[in-house]
Amino acid sequence: MKKTVLLLVLAMSAALIFGCGKEKTPETTPAASTAETASAETQTETEEQKIINEKPVYIYYMDYDSSTAQKVRSFETAWTDEEDIGIFAALAVDRSSFAFEEEYGSEIDMHKETWDSVDASGDYKIGYQISFDADGEHKVYTILSPSDVADEPDLFMGDVDSEEVTGYLGVWLYDDYHQDGGFYDHVDPDEYDDDTLLTSIKLRLTPDSNVVSNLVLEAFSYSSPLEFDSDGHYNNVYGSRVSIVEE
Repeated sequence: MKKTVLLLVLAMSAALIFGCGKEKTPETTPAASTAETASAETQTETEEQKIINEKPVYIYYMDYDSSTAQKVRSFETAWTDEEDIGIFAALAVDRSSFAFEEEYGSEIDMHKETWDSVDASGDYKIGYQISFDADGEHKVYTILSPSDVADEPDLFMGDVDSEEVTGYLGVWLYDDYHQDGGFYDHVDPDEYDDDTLLTSIKLRLTPDSNVVSNLVLEAFSYSSPLEFDSDGHYNNVYGSRVSIVEE
């Protein structure tokens, strides 16, 4: 009898031991590990966004007296509301300077040939960003179309000889690419469409500009809204900038 009871106790103990082994608690991923994984995924996504556009742009000062395009990172000129600061072209070619009429035949051909060589599909657009200090504030303006100038009270794109010149800075945008020769004017908001390529920009101070710092002009190509931050400012790595200094 004692032997039977002993065997029964041993059998029940074995069942309990092996029963606990079957109900193994699933392993839980530590919270820190989960956070690290999410952070890595976010970083990868951000890096992918930043390399969507790989078409670098360089800013050239257009010297029409000598028909040369000069790549610039700093540009010194007299600041007056009676003369243009200058016309600057956004080109996808990296050279110190070149005579565009001598090499390409005309400014228009220069824009067509240089852009076709890097963007034959026409998937890219050109934008600009202007920043400076005035009236105790740091001003930043992203310009992707003429409407960004016309709708901004701080900027002006009308007739400089009129009595309605307002804002800090006059800005005019040109599509040199879609031209066939002869005189052409800046692009107005109602003329802008999906095919427009804003290949150059002209700047001029207004009589009441109150700008107290260098003007910083940035040019860039873009193909996706992911290349802009939450404030609408360009945040990719393929832009080029020039600091415009008062002489």
